Amino acid sequence: MRARRPPRRPGGIRRSCPASTGAYDSYRDYDNGSLLQIGRPRPPASLDLRRPQRERYSRARAARLPARGLSARRRRRSGRPPETIGAAARERGRSPGDRHVKIATSVVRSGTLSVGGDSKLLLIAGPCVIESWETLCAAADGLRAAADGLPFTLVFKASYDKANRSSPDSYRGPGLERGLEMLARLRERSGLPVTSDAHTPEEAARARDVLDIIQIPALLCRQNDLVAAAAQSGRIVNIKKGQFLAPAEMSNRILAARGPDGIARAIATERGTFFGYHNLVNDFKGVAAIRAAGIPTIFDATHSVQLPGGRGTASGGEREYAPALARAAAGAGIDGFFFEVHPDPENARCDGPNCIPLGGLRRLLEELAGIDALVRG
Repeated sequence: MRARRPPRRPGGIRRSCPASTGAYDSYRDYDNGSLLQIGRPRPPASLDLRRPQRERYSRARAARLPARGLSARRRRRSGRPPETIGAAARERGRSPGDRHVKIATSVVRSGTLSVGGDSKLLLIAGPCVIESWETLCAAADGLRAAADGLPFTLVFKASYDKANRSSPDSYRGPGLERGLEMLARLRERSGLPVTSDAHTPEEAARARDVLDIIQIPALLCRQNDLVAAAAQSGRIVNIKKGQFLAPAEMSNRILAARGPDGIARAIATERGTFFGYHNLVNDFKGVAAIRAAGIPTIFDATHSVQLPGGRGTASGGEREYAPALARAAAGAGIDGFFFEVHPDPENARCDGPNCIPLGGLRRLLEELAGIDALVRG
């Protein structure tokens, strides 16, 4: 059944409220079916103008788009007249929640690494803690195979010292000196960039000789001396957003990471927010808000499903939900992913319940790459 046209108003103007165009100022010509959509949020209402009023008005509006940071293009659908569409393409000065708006983050570079902007997705992955040389090699080889041929920049992650374990009796790793030595060997063997946590300014100064990215643990993200010391290395600083921190506060964390040249080579990682005791939740509005500030943002899917202290002397986890959260982050728009993976998660010495098995990683990465391609357009 053909849709009923709205009643005609004086001057050939028709008013309608199509739900599909509520995010735009929209002007439709019923004689030729063309639509002008201006990418500015407004209540779900539109004006429909008939020739010649619409033609003159739409051309004038389209001509003014570039000055507002918007763009216009013409396209022809099969069997229909061409459409003029004004796309919301500004990179700044708008709400991160505007529909059909792409958020462009700044590009952070150090050495051969590039994160944000139009760079490939960053993939930080590896076991939670260094357990043995054999486990490191197995994890690195499995990750290289899983990411082979996919649009990811792979960075290997393993902690030399897990200083924030639930119990003081839990395994912490080989320590700073031995751990950095093992990471340096792995870097040479695999050719992969490496990252690990730094817990003190002294550690950050020592780790700069080995690590390509210095990671600031979530629970230490407000330790300005630590963040500043990591920034002085000239390496990229990955600041994990504290579970207690509002997204808007991450801008101050990035400012704390300015290097000797005054440039902040820092990225942010979202890893969940406290949701009562022993639970975390992700707010993807917060992810969009961080990225809208120009900050390259990584999504940590495995720590997001952690149950902090959920086992009394250790944290629990729900790894089965990590892929779904990762796909949601890819759909929302993201600059990279963080996964804790292990050849045998059930026997991992740290964070096993939220680790992803290496065997299932390839399929997930293919899905994430496909979603990201759609989002980037």
